[in-house]
Formats: sequence, structure tokens, C-alpha cells
Amino acid sequence: MTSAEHLELVKQAQAKSITYAKNESAAQELRTAMSSISERYYCAGWLLCLEYTLWGMAQGTVSREWGLGTVGEAEIAEIKQLSEAAGGWWAWSDIVDAELFLPLAEWYNVYQAYVDEDI
Repeated sequence: MTSAEHLELVKQAQAKSITYAKNESAAQELRTAMSSISERYYCAGWLLCLEYTLWGMAQGTVSREWGLGTVGEAEIAEIKQLSEAAGGWWAWSDIVDAELFLPLAEWYNVYQAYVDEDI
């Protein structure tokens, strides 16, 4: 598969996943905000396990001290608000090698499995 073909598959998968959002605009803004935080604090577009770390920060169970500094309260408030408006969360998919939007009910299961595995 060429890189152009892979990119097209990623775009299709992301477009399909975002249809599960309550508000597609909020979902897109959430993905941008999450990626921006990753860039700002780790110089990476989507750091490994970003979705779990940011969710933990949003829930107050993970320190906001991260990478090159402290993730700001306003940044965390923004992703929480966008997640609620969108009705979901972005998570990395190894299958498509990109982030996909998950409805909150599905995300809760993914996150719990991650926490259970990490213990």
C-alpha cells in the first residue's frame, strides 16, 4: 500500500468515526486541542498513550506535570468541555495507525481496560 492510499484510508476511518459524535465540530476541535497539547509539552503530534494521560488529567487522577511543563487548567477545562459537547473522546487506533473518535460509552470501556491492564 502506498502512503497516499494509507492516508486515504485514515481519512475515511476518521470521517466514519466522527459520525458518532453528538457535535462533529466539537469533536474536531477536541482532536485539535489534544494534539496541540501533545505538541506543546512533548513536541509530538500524538504522543503514545496521549488519550489516557489527558483523560486522567481531565478526571483529576493524573498529574498535570507533563513533559516540558504543566498542562494548564484552562487547557484541561477546554478538552473536558469539548468532550462533553462531542459526546466522546479521541483514541489512537493501531489498526488504522491514527486517532479515531469514540463515543463516551465505548471510550469508558477502552479506558477501563487500559487501567486494568496497567495495574
